[in-house]
Amino acid sequence: QRRAPAAAAAGASAPPAELGSGDALTSTVVHRLDKGTTGAITFAKSGEAQRKVSALFAARQVSKHYLAIVVGDPGDAPREITHPIGRDKSNRLKMAVVAEADGGRAARSVVRKLACNGRFSLVSVEIFTGRTHQIRVHLRAEGLPVLGDEAYGSKQWNQLATKTHSVRRPLLHAHKLGFAHPTTGEQLAFEAPLPADLAALAQWIRQTPGATSKTAGGDDE
Repeated sequence: QRRAPAAAAAGASAPPAELGSGDALTSTVVHRLDKGTTGAITFAKSGEAQRKVSALFAARQVSKHYLAIVVGDPGDAPREITHPIGRDKSNRLKMAVVAEADGGRAARSVVRKLACNGRFSLVSVEIFTGRTHQIRVHLRAEGLPVLGDEAYGSKQWNQLATKTHSVRRPLLHAHKLGFAHPTTGEQLAFEAPLPADLAALAQWIRQTPGATSKTAGGDDE
């Protein structure tokens, strides 16, 4: 398995040459991130590569791990969230938990706590489906809104975070992507380093007296 870094702010999960041939200026985005979300994103440099990688996403053969700062404590055990997601009937620009009988689509996320200071937590979120706004909707439904998220977050805590930590976006980051190369079948793994705002909040949480902290592998630090 080959590992390579990914650009966090720009969101490039792989040098375009990895996924096809041609001029870098003609690269095509294979998937997208929510507005304000940083991290790894995939580009293809040929139509064939785009079709093959898009098929991997559709078949759920891409591993996707995010990091987020949330309000609240998700608990020590991994939390699986399977609320179906659909269009919010009261605001068509947003998504919501909607029963499948009412048009909601199956969605699955697994949340793991990495650090908590009693009020805020750094969490990893692995998603197995790719519904619009999935992580943000799932975390809100569980009482764990993403800090800085104007659409799905807590207005009170967002205002406080803006005042005390200059938070001006949802603190959500596409941290890792993994999939098989569309031509060679080689397993690729890409990791986007944390942007400065999320890294600073994560460090603050870990350094708060009495905070609990785990490594990405789940071991106590």
